[in-house]
Amino acid sequence: KQKRHMKQGIYKTMPVNQYRSDPSLGSSQIKALKDIQRFLHLENNPLKETSDMHRGTLIHSAVLEKDTKSVLLERHPYEKRAGWKEEDHDLAIAVQQQANKHPLIKNILKIGVPEVSVFAELCGVPCKGRIDWYQDLDDDRKAMTIRGGVPFQIDSSAISLYDLKTLGKGFAEQEAFMKYVANNGLHIQAAFYYDLVTEVIGHPPARFSWIAIERDKPHMMAVYDASDWLDIGRYEYQRNLQHYRDYLQLTDAEREQAMVSGYHQDERVLPVPGWVSKQHEQRGFDEY
Repeated sequence: KQKRHMKQGIYKTMPVNQYRSDPSLGSSQIKALKDIQRFLHLENNPLKETSDMHRGTLIHSAVLEKDTKSVLLERHPYEKRAGWKEEDHDLAIAVQQQANKHPLIKNILKIGVPEVSVFAELCGVPCKGRIDWYQDLDDDRKAMTIRGGVPFQIDSSAISLYDLKTLGKGFAEQEAFMKYVANNGLHIQAAFYYDLVTEVIGHPPARFSWIAIERDKPHMMAVYDASDWLDIGRYEYQRNLQHYRDYLQLTDAEREQAMVSGYHQDERVLPVPGWVSKQHEQRGFDEY
């Protein structure tokens, strides 16, 4: 029996298991759709939680949901067999304390709600997203007191989306994070989530930003606006959704072929990269 898709909307209190059970395409699937074979493999072999992913989950709970250590232990029990360390909970609390001291991050987290689920159709395909931190500056007019108690006019469209990324040592630094975004497709997820929310609320959010936090002490962190990445990410997720639509049009035999075809079904001449040719031109061929 085919599962029904959630109705288009923004759900601020949806349990994560309910979100995951919905058959709409999420960001991991969208990124995998660059290659149909990878997408199909992911569908049949869901990713297992690694130690770094587990620590990221704990940090999300501590920083965004403001969990205490006792709540963390209850929600995410220590499990030695999975390779998780007992001190992972202490790490999450240490990151929480550091984030609460950061001049910008502590203010971002004063207004908003964590783990917000969004459902909408993009390019004719039912899609879903789980926003780490959904901030609406009009919520209860809280912004007036947060910004010093001086009343001012708030634009009702001032909705900001934040994605928390936990990283290794040095990766939250600007140059390193730029490479991390490109190598891990964070811009695809950013544009995908941004457009999902746009589809529901009827206008673009004010921003999509990354909160980058290093797991290693002293837990260096930064906030980066994704604006310059959104067009590139949008092109890539829309191309991937086209791959999915093309796949749905295949016959059963063609789908079987797609699962084993690899990168190419035919033999191809391998071009010499420009940088290799340039090296040869600079050295000349006399030394051979």
